[in-house]
Amino acid sequence: MSMKPTRELIRISDKSEDSLLRAVQIIRKTKDLSQLRQAQAFLLTCVHGMTASEASSLLGISVNWVYKLRQNFLKGNLVLGRSASALGGRRRENMTVVQESRFLHPYFQAAKHGEAIRVSDVKTALEEYLGRKVALSSVYNLLKRHKLMQISSKITK
Repeated sequence: MSMKPTRELIRISDKSEDSLLRAVQIIRKTKDLSQLRQAQAFLLTCVHGMTASEASSLLGISVNWVYKLRQNFLKGNLVLGRSASALGGRRRENMTVVQESRFLHPYFQAAKHGEAIRVSDVKTALEEYLGRKVALSSVYNLLKRHKLMQISSKITK
């Protein structure tokens, strides 16, 4: 059941009606979780009469955050959530996973033929490829990420 926002629903000023319409529009169109929560915090507390505590339980955020979101919404300040690309992942990667696979291909072939893989050789080749020094832990992480440590039982320092 879709409820259309009406003046009778909130029975307050034109500015509040504009806020209500804006909140409904945000909820329908946004793909940003932070903006969705902000509009919901406004609607739940100002329109539906929930307490901040009730709204915080429903939204899964703190009571103070409900107040902050609602106040910023009423001032016309939409929160800006983090973009998906800014979260998680390998932000300090040396190369893409595909590039890593290409780089490690000769070592995969050597492991398949039962040859020993020396981590120091991989480290030297990686430093040459990147043109800078690389920590030994980065080499081990690279080998683990591509499961080369599991494939070859003959990995030496």
